[in-house]
Amino acid sequence: MKKKLLTVLLACSLIVGTLAGCSGQEANVATDSKESTQNTETSSESNTDADPGDAAVTATNLSELTLGSAMAWETLTPFRTMRVWVNVYSRLLYDSLAYFSADGVLMPVVAKSWDVESDGVTWNIEIFDYVYDSAGNHITADDIIWNIEEHMAQGLKPCFNQIDSVEKTSDYSFNIILVQDMVGIMETVLMNTYVVSRAAYESDPDGFNTMVI
Repeated sequence: MKKKLLTVLLACSLIVGTLAGCSGQEANVATDSKESTQNTETSSESNTDADPGDAAVTATNLSELTLGSAMAWETLTPFRTMRVWVNVYSRLLYDSLAYFSADGVLMPVVAKSWDVESDGVTWNIEIFDYVYDSAGNHITADDIIWNIEEHMAQGLKPCFNQIDSVEKTSDYSFNIILVQDMVGIMETVLMNTYVVSRAAYESDPDGFNTMVI
């Protein structure tokens, strides 16, 4: 009889202890939830007190991007050679007439449109009329024509050797006449014509060797 009584008492104590443990966990959960709610409310109040324009001002002030290269640059000129590693970094300095997107589509950059005539060698190019460099120089067809002719004269990029002549048709359009109809040449020319202002380039005694506008 005593053994049965002890067994019953032990079972009751275990049940009470278990309930007490559960009650304690529930209390802890309730306390954590309450503290979390209070923290959320405090955070919301802090955000409400903050000036909503702060983030925009911070972003606006980011006007300089510093990049590093493990390879030495011999020059910053837009008339550089077409070595692959140079092309990768030079595109961060200059806008080109057009450029291939990640999915392989040739996209307008400074050039607004381009099309070829029935002879297969005459290309009509139009550029956007609102392009300016960082010094405020307005880019027109004259700048692009000078750029292409300078590429032809320096002969550092083979694709420009395939151009016979360049002719202005308006303030924002011109024709490029190729030596022959060759697949891919016009796309390469559009990508490798790094747009600069003639006035800015010629006013730099260093020829954009160490500084770029």
